Amino acid sequence: MHEDDFPDTRDFAKILVVDDDQINLETITHTLEYYGHNVFPVEDGESALMAVSEFCPELIILDINMPGMSGLEVCQRLQTNPDTSKIPIIFLTGSKTDINKAFELGGVDYIVKPFNTHEVLARVNVHVRISLLLNTLADTNAALEKITGSLEEQVKERTRELALSNQKLTEEIAQRQKLQNKLEQLSRYDMTSSLLNRIAMEEQLDFKLLESQMLEDFTLFYLYIDVDQFKVINDTCGHAAGDQLIRNLAELLKKITLEEEVIARMGGDEFSIIYNSKNIETAKRRAIDIRKAINDMHFDWEKEHLFINVSMGLVELNAEFQDANHIMSVAERLCFESKSQGGGELLIYEQEKETVRNNTRAVRWVPVIQQSIEQDKFTLFGQGIYTTTSSQRAKFEVLLRMQSSGSELIQPGQFINIAEQYHLISAIDHKVLSKTCELINQNPDFSGQLALNISGESVYKASFVEQAYDTIQKSGIDARKLCFEINESSALTNLNATRRFIERLKGLGCTFALDDFGTGTSSYGFLRDLDVQYVKIDGSFIHKIGSEKISRMMVESIVAIARENNMQVIAEAVETDSMLKVLKEIEVDYAQGFLLHKPEALENLIKRQH
Repeated sequence: MHEDDFPDTRDFAKILVVDDDQINLETITHTLEYYGHNVFPVEDGESALMAVSEFCPELIILDINMPGMSGLEVCQRLQTNPDTSKIPIIFLTGSKTDINKAFELGGVDYIVKPFNTHEVLARVNVHVRISLLLNTLADTNAALEKITGSLEEQVKERTRELALSNQKLTEEIAQRQKLQNKLEQLSRYDMTSSLLNRIAMEEQLDFKLLESQMLEDFTLFYLYIDVDQFKVINDTCGHAAGDQLIRNLAELLKKITLEEEVIARMGGDEFSIIYNSKNIETAKRRAIDIRKAINDMHFDWEKEHLFINVSMGLVELNAEFQDANHIMSVAERLCFESKSQGGGELLIYEQEKETVRNNTRAVRWVPVIQQSIEQDKFTLFGQGIYTTTSSQRAKFEVLLRMQSSGSELIQPGQFINIAEQYHLISAIDHKVLSKTCELINQNPDFSGQLALNISGESVYKASFVEQAYDTIQKSGIDARKLCFEINESSALTNLNATRRFIERLKGLGCTFALDDFGTGTSSYGFLRDLDVQYVKIDGSFIHKIGSEKISRMMVESIVAIARENNMQVIAEAVETDSMLKVLKEIEVDYAQGFLLHKPEALENLIKRQH
């Protein structure tokens, strides 16, 4: 479907994001900025009110629960001011109990934490487009009202000259009809590219989904196209260059597609096409041809000569899908997967179903984990860490289990990665720390040390560090009985945050270990930059220490470097006598593994240590 060009415009908006959680704030900000929006992040209600008058946002994403002034109070203040009452507000909330109040105060939408960045982006884009359409409608209605008023005056003045005014009246009516037609086009077409917009594509896709069930010789396919590194073009060449690239891509797609095929600009740097093909293989070749045409389209802007690459998601229309939104969400997910792999890939839904199913199963774990956090359905186990010289148990590593609805205990491998992905891990870390402090407090004669694994997200969050500090201090325990194990890759990802975490809790007497050591690419160089007392060698080296010379040499070098930095070395995953023998030979300080001790309830272990 090809239409004439329409005037320039952009879908990008000025967006104010208000959230006291730094992780959420940075995640939303980076996501929206990546897709071209102008984002102003603030952390509290007072700053939000000041930013509204200075930044003049076109959309506000507002956290409901914040210290000091809540999001609901900020919304109420904005609604009472005629200058700010029309700004659409999307609320962020961890609980749906405040939603009714939020809508009563003027909110237009809400997002439940933990959020998915795709959902945030989709909701923001919808309301940006709605705001654009409403503004256009308001302008058009004003123009129509002005014309209508003019017509009424002319009719009154010229009733005595009815014959002469008839032609003029006809012209005015035609002008009004033209404006109404223009309004219809504005609601269905993208003004930058002159292609159908997302709303019109949804209508077409719903219709085509029904049509696909009646076709015999052909199958309909939906191709989603997302330009890779579009933000880089905007940042380096300016938004005018980005708009011109969109127009060039639109013209190219109109040239290489057939009359019966449906093309749309979905917003930002995203396009989509509906086309028919005999089977998945021919549909795939068609998508590859389109990608090649785009890759061959060199884009010149001033002195810059740019090559364009795209990520693609291809979906076959069939009875598996409920509606257009279902199809579009799957196609968008495929594009996201391509971008996460570096971009430039064509991913086909039939080939990616298992990945989608896995993601769906992961999402189903989220409410289970949330309920376990709220109801404290966690049990602590412990595994002994032994000295290699005397084979005496010196300390324990705290291990986590989650209680199922029955009597079984769920291993951490089934839920920890999901908790990290959906930002629930810090709440779990704090539960483990609180329960550990409580056990030590209940057993004052316990003289050993407990090692707790801490996630990278918790290490990076200043709010968690302060929460951990307060929890330890209020428990009244001897903090020297706590050792925090920080994963090596997490530590190296944000070295400054790791230093701040260590410095803050070291003041209480806590000690620290660098866990899974040796898996990073720059481990040795960063070792001297962290004030840790223990280095815990990754089990992958220990498993081969008796059979592979290189593994033994790696462990020996780690021991030597640790000695130079006044650190002690712990070997994990020790499962055979031969492993333990080699570790003793190269003077590793501590050993941990199933050979020495199988995990058991931490409470029982602590009581036996009295």
